[in-house]
Amino acid sequence: PLFDHFNARDLKTLFKCAASAWAATLLIFINPVLKNYGTAVFLAPIVTFILPPAGIALTTFMGGLMMIIGMALGWAWGVIVAKAALAARPAADTTRIVEALGRQAAAVSQETNVDSSITYQDLIYSGFVLDGRVTAVYFVLILVFIYLMARMRASNPNSQLVQMFGTVVADIYLTNGPLLPNFLGTAPIQMIKPAATAIGISMVCAIIFFPDTTSHFVMAGIEDVLQPMKRLSNLSLAALQNFPTVPNGKKLKETHEELITAYTTTVSSLPFLKVDVSYGRFNADDIVSLQTRLKTMVLSFVEVLQFQSDRVSRQEYREVMIKKSQFHDDDHKHQVGHHQLMATFDMGKQYAHSARDDLLNSEMNAMNIKARPLLVACTEAIDASIDGVRQVNSRRWFTKPSLAQCLEMADARERTVENLKLHRRDFTAAGTESLLAPYRHLFDDEGNFLAGKEESQVAPVEGLVIGMVFEAVILATVDATIDFLQTFIYLEKQRTKSQIWWPGNIRAAAVDISESNPSTGANPRPDQDPSEKKKKVKVKGFHELSRRKPLRARSGLAKFVLAVNEYLFGFEGTYALRVALATVALGLPGVLKGSAGFYNREKGLWALVMAQTGMMPYMVDFTFGFVTKSGATVLGGVLGMVAWYMGAGSGVGNAYGLSAVMAVVVAVGMYFRLWVRRADIQTVVVCMATIYLVVGYSFLDFHNPSYGSAGVGYTVFWRRTLVVLVGSATAAIIQFLPVPSSSTTHIAKSLSSILETQAELYALFVSHPSPNTLQKHVEETLLSTYETMNELQPMLEILEFEFTSSPFSKSSLMKIAGLTNRINTHLCQFLNAASKLPPTLLKQFQDSMGCKDERVVADIMSVLAIVDLALRTSRPLPAIMPNPLPKRVVMLQRPGAGAMTIELIKLPESREFCTAVVGWTGFLTALDELVLALKERLGEWGAFDAFDEDVEGLVK
Repeated sequence: PLFDHFNARDLKTLFKCAASAWAATLLIFINPVLKNYGTAVFLAPIVTFILPPAGIALTTFMGGLMMIIGMALGWAWGVIVAKAALAARPAADTTRIVEALGRQAAAVSQETNVDSSITYQDLIYSGFVLDGRVTAVYFVLILVFIYLMARMRASNPNSQLVQMFGTVVADIYLTNGPLLPNFLGTAPIQMIKPAATAIGISMVCAIIFFPDTTSHFVMAGIEDVLQPMKRLSNLSLAALQNFPTVPNGKKLKETHEELITAYTTTVSSLPFLKVDVSYGRFNADDIVSLQTRLKTMVLSFVEVLQFQSDRVSRQEYREVMIKKSQFHDDDHKHQVGHHQLMATFDMGKQYAHSARDDLLNSEMNAMNIKARPLLVACTEAIDASIDGVRQVNSRRWFTKPSLAQCLEMADARERTVENLKLHRRDFTAAGTESLLAPYRHLFDDEGNFLAGKEESQVAPVEGLVIGMVFEAVILATVDATIDFLQTFIYLEKQRTKSQIWWPGNIRAAAVDISESNPSTGANPRPDQDPSEKKKKVKVKGFHELSRRKPLRARSGLAKFVLAVNEYLFGFEGTYALRVALATVALGLPGVLKGSAGFYNREKGLWALVMAQTGMMPYMVDFTFGFVTKSGATVLGGVLGMVAWYMGAGSGVGNAYGLSAVMAVVVAVGMYFRLWVRRADIQTVVVCMATIYLVVGYSFLDFHNPSYGSAGVGYTVFWRRTLVVLVGSATAAIIQFLPVPSSSTTHIAKSLSSILETQAELYALFVSHPSPNTLQKHVEETLLSTYETMNELQPMLEILEFEFTSSPFSKSSLMKIAGLTNRINTHLCQFLNAASKLPPTLLKQFQDSMGCKDERVVADIMSVLAIVDLALRTSRPLPAIMPNPLPKRVVMLQRPGAGAMTIELIKLPESREFCTAVVGWTGFLTALDELVLALKERLGEWGAFDAFDEDVEGLVK
């Protein structure tokens, strides 16, 4: 929540960031600085809002370094272009133009009684010395630089700061260079000095105010990851107690997003641990070992989340099926997905049983009695872990614990671990007798499973399987919690004093940073042996190995033509061309004699910058940005006027009064900058930039007037707002050329790529004799897919702002994304559980579930291929498909395969067996639901009435 940050840690961050922004703001009101820096001095506080020192000092330094690199590239390229452009005009012509300029300035000065230096400047900015040859060289070469910078940003979003500041510096040469008669290598210095000063201020504030090292940041991140785990443990307790009431699906989703976001944020900082100096009790290797155990905890608690989410999904699916089952008349006979729905209803009849709900309630009541002490102890252990991490991370400088206190706290946590181990032993010692009790009548005297009362009816063992899965989930979370807390206690006893930890092997750390997976931010475990790494790389390369190239290859010329076309008109090329076109549209008026004076007086450069920064790779980002930035510009202008008139009244602007007023504005603005959604950050920056434009230009008008001064207060507001809106309107026109990049299509293709990964993961399982080698790859796939889904979430939330012809809507894509997530989770759950089964049980599982049966594999892969194609092309799906897949598996099942017995249920591995069954059936069911969801949006083709009538006859 936006207003849930009034705690000590977040307020320290706010103070540090607001202090840096306010210090940069003071530069505007210090007269010597104002004279030296010039009209762009207000860029300094804007830079602190673009890059506040909110994280660790190292990342602030790296962000500032990206800005400096961008400005250096733009400056260096601009100097080269200026030399080349002036060389295009002969020296004699230059001398003649300069002499004519001097004579004209003197004549105008004599006529108007204005100082000759002012008229000289006015003539220059009005385009007196413009030359077509010079202008052409400037435009061609600067546009090449801007085009390449835009391509770099589109291909690598992390280079956004380099592109932004490099482009702004290049714009100065583009709009001012052709107007100048002589070479001026320091043209952008007035913009570079305040930006570089702001970066320095941010670095100083990051170091002197509550400094955060990487180790401190990662430890705080570990605490953030543990917090939702504690809530999940309490949620499991409440779910057992309140069964059969279903948990709140929205809260489950929010908890899932919070857990994954906190984990990925923490993991992304790990590569910097070894290159950062830190002060505390734990060193980099200690924290990495904790992070390794934390990953296991995250995976286990994701299963807890999925277990509860499955209950919500089953209830929602059942309600939808009941509603659709009423459509049996001729009016609804040909509804979309009719054939699949009828087959699903027929399968549902086989599993319907009057005693199902009573048995399930009895099962969960027994589980509540059995598992409650263990869950309470697990919650206490997580609480102890949170407290321990907080103690180690917060008591570094002052109130440091003594050796006796450290050992005492470690002993207290050790007692918590022992208590958890005791309850775990009691839980496993109880066995499965309490779970089996309600189902004893379904087994004969020899312990063999009995069939249903009728041939078409399946015995209601759902509760037994769910109970076994819940036991497996609980034990996995308990084991992961014990492992994490024991590791922490060991480190706590070993590291009893805070000390300075210097960087280790910087070269190895640099390799880790360069080889880190950009999608997950995770690195290979430090304790991994070389043979495991080789296996891991070999598994990672299955994407290439599983694809076979066509026999007929394209000719060299065809490949060249396609490569050029892709380079120019692909995703990066199209975006870069749009930025270049916006540059021409708003840069050209500044170098034409008829409009140059007006352009420079009205600061048309800011319209150019707004158009360039307003261009977005995807349409929804642009539309959302256009709407919010326009509103932010108006709001910022109004707030800027309020701040100016409060601090200056009708006078020339009191530096002390304005500084005091801006302190309040900065604190409020920085709060929103730090804690709003990612999609709204640019809105806050634009609002604050407009405030600084109004206040800064108003103060400059009295204390350091320059060419084209805009006035004060309201005059600045409407003139600057108009310039910004002109830039945004130009970007809006160009964004549609040649074809707007659809965010809806991008999301659909991203989901398609995720499903393709799942298909290849399943193919890898089928082709491997043993799934044990896939376990680590399955874990990485699970977490990387979650991260990808989290990255798509901000775009999904603003999808209603896009104008698109795609048949997909925001609600439909969110539903499809949720189903894709379920497919990923269930497939990984099934593969992970299967990898833990002994060979005999694995063989029994494969025979009973048919997961490696050639016909089942063909059905699943064909459905995944059709879904993949539908998401990419928005084409309708076939009416007759192998769905529902669970029914196909039952139809192809071998007689007598996988018979359930009491002996099997009592095995310790039976929990993993049931988990694999639930994961497999959940994977198939989620795939069925995805097919129906796509048919509802895209429709279907090739309906066969004969099949529908046959299936409907079975249902009736």
